[in-house]
Amino acid sequence: MKIIMIRHAKVDMKWEEKYTSVGYDSASAAYDAAPIVPVEEERFDAGDRIVYVSALPRTAATARGLFGEDAKLKIDADLNEVPRRSCRDTDRKLSRKYWDLMGRLQWLISSPRQEETRHDTVRRADAVLDRIEREPKDVIVVSHGFFLLTLIARLKKRGYVITKGSLFLIGNLERVRATKREDHCGACNRNCLLTSPGCGVGIDKARREGSL
Repeated sequence: MKIIMIRHAKVDMKWEEKYTSVGYDSASAAYDAAPIVPVEEERFDAGDRIVYVSALPRTAATARGLFGEDAKLKIDADLNEVPRRSCRDTDRKLSRKYWDLMGRLQWLISSPRQEETRHDTVRRADAVLDRIEREPKDVIVVSHGFFLLTLIARLKKRGYVITKGSLFLIGNLERVRATKREDHCGACNRNCLLTSPGCGVGIDKARREGSL
């Protein structure tokens, strides 16, 4: 199976530089409801692949911008972004970067202050992957930057080869490809060290065939 993951388009919202805890939580809610900047990229032909989107409107809007208004989408709330919440209550205005970083650190240690713990996110990722792997065709997933990092980690656990640029960041509209090892290594042209450095199976295959 092959899965193409795409982060949604840029959201049309201007964040302030600093927030109180209440202000940050309000801005996070507004971000989830905000529209996207219109997709200007060339249309991407989804073919007969199944297109999964999250329940947050920016992913469906992105999918329609990429694949056309008539694109048939499967909405799955398990693809939603990990919720943002302030790390503490305060009337002091602190930088948005502070709130983002501390909230994600609390998520990492499964702090009850956050709406969702890391373990909750992993369970969501596994649940949606169970459904995706039952599909009879290859799949496109339009989701969110932070959640996709967990999804990619779980795909690696399931034996997928990931084609991706940056390790810790997925840009808006960036595409990440995941392919089952047996499918990837059966179709590659014996240059896995260049195209997928982490593909141990492909490296072994290349060694056996004398290309390394």
